[in-house]
Amino acid sequence: MINASRDQAVRSTLIFAAPVVWVAWHDVRAAFVMAGMGTLSALAGGAIPHPGSQEPAFVEGLFAYYKLSILAVCTVLVRRHVRHEEPS
Repeated sequence: MINASRDQAVRSTLIFAAPVVWVAWHDVRAAFVMAGMGTLSALAGGAIPHPGSQEPAFVEGLFAYYKLSILAVCTVLVRRHVRHEEPS
């Protein structure tokens, strides 16, 4: 929606990362789904591939999913530390 309203591609990872962090705090499995949805949204919105990039969109999409997935895992680790949970 932001891409369409600004008539340009928003390439900030923060926009796609915020929902992943929120979901990961509650359910890590759903966070991986949200990371996939964020990657597909970036692809559909024109944020992937970056202008002038030599990489195919598939490779950039995998890299975006990788970054969002790592963010989900880090969020779960922080949540466990804050709540003093034992790993399951």
